[in-house]
Amino acid sequence: CINECEALLRPIEVAIAAPDALPGSIVEVVEQLSSATVPAPRMLPATLVERLEEIAAQHSGRVPVHGRLFSQWMHLAFPRECPYPHLAGSTAPMRGGDWRLLRGEHFLANSTAMRLHIEEAAWGLEAAKLEGAE
Repeated sequence: CINECEALLRPIEVAIAAPDALPGSIVEVVEQLSSATVPAPRMLPATLVERLEEIAAQHSGRVPVHGRLFSQWMHLAFPRECPYPHLAGSTAPMRGGDWRLLRGEHFLANSTAMRLHIEEAAWGLEAAKLEGAE
Protein backbone atom coordinates (compact mmCIF):
# COMPACT_ATOMS: atom_id res chain seq x y z
CA CYS A 1 0.00 0.00 0.00
CA ILE A 2 1.13 3.53 -0.73
CA ASN A 3 1.41 5.68 2.38
CA GLU A 4 0.37 9.15 1.19
CA CYS A 5 1.55 10.59 4.49
CA GLU A 6 5.18 10.07 3.43
CA ALA A 7 4.70 12.60 0.63
CA LEU A 8 3.32 15.08 3.16
CA LEU A 9 6.20 14.49 5.59
CA ARG A 10 8.92 15.18 3.00
CA PRO A 11 8.30 18.96 2.74
CA ILE A 12 8.20 19.19 6.53
CA GLU A 13 11.51 17.35 6.83
CA VAL A 14 13.11 19.54 4.13
CA ALA A 15 11.88 22.79 5.68
CA ILE A 16 12.89 21.82 9.21
CA ALA A 17 16.10 19.96 8.35
CA ALA A 18 16.31 18.67 11.93
CA PRO A 19 14.84 15.83 14.00
CA ASP A 20 12.62 18.29 15.89
CA ALA A 21 11.17 21.78 15.49
CA LEU A 22 9.22 24.53 17.16
CA PRO A 23 5.44 24.12 16.77
CA GLY A 24 5.13 27.41 14.86
CA SER A 25 7.64 26.26 12.25
CA ILE A 26 5.67 23.08 11.66
CA VAL A 27 2.38 24.96 11.46
CA GLU A 28 3.80 27.33 8.81
CA VAL A 29 4.79 24.41 6.60
CA VAL A 30 1.66 22.30 7.15
CA GLU A 31 -0.67 25.20 6.38
CA GLN A 32 0.88 25.29 2.88
CA LEU A 33 0.57 21.53 2.24
CA SER A 34 -2.27 20.20 0.16
CA SER A 35 -3.44 16.68 -0.56
CA ALA A 36 -6.20 15.08 -2.60
CA THR A 37 -8.65 15.79 0.24
CA VAL A 38 -7.15 18.82 2.01
CA PRO A 39 -6.77 22.12 0.14
CA ALA A 40 -3.97 24.62 0.77
CA PRO A 41 -3.30 27.22 1.85
CA ARG A 42 -5.38 26.84 4.97
CA MET A 43 -5.41 27.98 8.55
CA LEU A 44 -5.13 25.09 10.99
CA PRO A 45 -7.82 24.99 13.68
CA ALA A 46 -6.71 26.36 17.05
CA THR A 47 -7.28 22.97 18.67
CA LEU A 48 -4.84 21.35 16.25
CA VAL A 49 -2.19 24.00 16.92
CA GLU A 50 -2.75 23.61 20.67
CA ARG A 51 -2.26 19.86 20.38
CA LEU A 52 1.06 20.43 18.63
CA GLU A 53 2.09 22.81 21.43
CA GLU A 54 1.16 20.13 24.00
CA ILE A 55 3.46 17.69 22.21
CA ALA A 56 6.26 20.27 22.28
CA ALA A 57 5.69 20.89 25.99
CA GLN A 58 6.50 17.23 26.62
CA HIS A 59 9.79 17.57 24.69
CA SER A 60 11.45 20.78 25.96
CA GLY A 61 9.43 23.01 23.64
CA ARG A 62 10.19 21.15 20.41
CA VAL A 63 8.21 18.58 18.43
CA PRO A 64 10.01 15.37 17.40
CA VAL A 65 8.91 14.95 13.79
CA HIS A 66 9.48 11.20 13.73
CA GLY A 67 7.65 10.39 16.96
CA ARG A 68 4.32 8.66 17.49
CA LEU A 69 2.64 11.79 18.88
CA PHE A 70 3.55 13.82 15.80
CA SER A 71 2.28 10.96 13.63
CA GLN A 72 -1.02 11.11 15.52
CA TRP A 73 -1.09 14.87 14.96
CA MET A 74 -0.49 14.37 11.23
CA HIS A 75 -3.44 11.97 11.20
CA LEU A 76 -5.59 14.76 12.65
CA ALA A 77 -4.26 17.26 10.09
CA PHE A 78 -4.62 14.81 7.16
CA PRO A 79 -7.07 12.11 8.31
CA ARG A 80 -7.38 10.32 4.97
CA GLU A 81 -3.70 10.41 4.06
CA CYS A 82 -1.97 9.70 7.38
CA PRO A 83 -2.82 6.48 9.22
CA TYR A 84 -3.36 6.61 12.96
CA PRO A 85 -0.28 5.14 14.68
CA HIS A 86 -1.60 2.83 17.38
CA LEU A 87 0.55 1.85 20.34
CA ALA A 88 2.50 -1.33 19.68
CA GLY A 89 0.46 -4.33 20.78
CA SER A 90 -2.78 -2.35 21.17
CA THR A 91 -4.40 -3.71 18.00
CA ALA A 92 -4.90 -7.21 16.73
CA PRO A 93 -4.99 -7.23 12.92
CA MET A 94 -6.54 -10.31 11.39
CA ARG A 95 -7.28 -11.75 8.01
CA GLY A 96 -10.78 -11.85 6.59
CA GLY A 97 -11.17 -15.59 7.15
CA ASP A 98 -10.11 -15.25 10.78
CA TRP A 99 -12.65 -12.44 11.25
CA ARG A 100 -15.39 -14.66 9.87
CA LEU A 101 -14.43 -17.53 12.22
CA LEU A 102 -14.28 -15.22 15.23
CA ARG A 103 -17.35 -13.07 14.54
CA GLY A 104 -19.47 -15.37 12.43
CA GLU A 105 -19.87 -12.52 9.95
CA HIS A 106 -18.60 -12.08 6.43
CA PHE A 107 -15.79 -9.52 6.20
CA LEU A 108 -16.96 -7.99 2.90
CA ALA A 109 -20.07 -5.85 2.62
CA ASN A 110 -22.37 -6.14 -0.37
CA SER A 111 -24.05 -3.07 -1.90
CA THR A 112 -27.22 -3.60 0.18
CA ALA A 113 -25.26 -3.62 3.44
CA MET A 114 -23.31 -0.52 2.37
CA ARG A 115 -26.53 1.34 1.52
CA LEU A 116 -27.96 0.39 4.90
CA HIS A 117 -24.92 1.83 6.71
CA ILE A 118 -25.10 5.04 4.65
CA GLU A 119 -28.81 5.44 5.40
CA GLU A 120 -28.26 4.80 9.12
CA ALA A 121 -25.47 7.40 9.21
CA ALA A 122 -27.60 9.94 7.33
CA TRP A 123 -30.51 9.29 9.69
CA GLY A 124 -28.19 9.80 12.69
CA LEU A 125 -27.02 13.15 11.26
CA GLU A 126 -30.60 14.29 10.69
CA ALA A 127 -31.56 13.27 14.23
CA ALA A 128 -28.58 15.22 15.63
CA LYS A 129 -29.58 18.32 13.63
CA LEU A 130 -33.14 18.11 14.91
CA GLU A 131 -31.95 17.74 18.51
CA GLY A 132 -29.68 20.76 18.11
CA ALA A 133 -32.55 22.87 16.76
CA GLU A 134 -34.70 22.32 19.84
